[in-house]
Amino acid sequence: MAVTGEASGHYAPFGDKPWQKMKQTLKKGYLCDGNSFQSRDRAHSASLPPTAFVHFLQNHDQVGNRALGNRLHTMIDQRCHRVLTEILMLSPQIPLLFMGDDHLTPRRFHFFADYNGELARAIAAGRSTEAENFGGLPEGCGARDLPDPNDLSTFLDSKLDWDVLADDEAAAWASFFKRLIKVRRNHVIPLLPDADGYAGSVVSAVEQAVFLDWKLGARTLQLRANASGRAMSMGRDCGQRVYPPVSEAAEEVLQPWTTHLYVL
Repeated sequence: MAVTGEASGHYAPFGDKPWQKMKQTLKKGYLCDGNSFQSRDRAHSASLPPTAFVHFLQNHDQVGNRALGNRLHTMIDQRCHRVLTEILMLSPQIPLLFMGDDHLTPRRFHFFADYNGELARAIAAGRSTEAENFGGLPEGCGARDLPDPNDLSTFLDSKLDWDVLADDEAAAWASFFKRLIKVRRNHVIPLLPDADGYAGSVVSAVEQAVFLDWKLGARTLQLRANASGRAMSMGRDCGQRVYPPVSEAAEEVLQPWTTHLYVL
């Protein structure tokens, strides 16, 4: 909701200072610490290594429960979406990619089911309530406009169309993803076996400056992401820049909509 502005339904608890909440999640793996039903002595989430957590920008719940199944990249500034993707792929937590994220699929993903009788009718009737909890109904859209989850076409319309990979935009995004995977494989994954608890620390309190360090054994992974429209100072305490590749001296200013990754 930090980038969509949605602050109702299931997103209501995250409406206040969403960027700060995002950074706290990246720092300790999980924003809200639950209570264990087995023991009161269960470890705090921050005490676990970053690899104990799976992070994502969206999953089947966030997309499928929306009124029309629209995806994050169709709703926000593409520069912001690119930065969020870099944050996801270059952080030490385990990234989860939802089907189609790798090529910016134009296909929507609807809520679909395979029920009969009273249960099928109840599922269909409850769709508008769930949609209200996941972004609400778009202007001019009513309950009758929601795809019937029990209709075969709702399922078929949610399947990926791999032919779109021939499109220049989709191919360019897929190539971008491959570069991120390569950076993660070469520079992030080798540090993860030494990951321990309380590894993360937030470096900047500026809302859209996603500046974090993770102490991973003897090395420190440093993420500097600028999700704003203005340049930001990074300071001078960064190590070797590994993303994007650099052949010049390190910069002290991070340009708008830019992400850097360093290893100290």
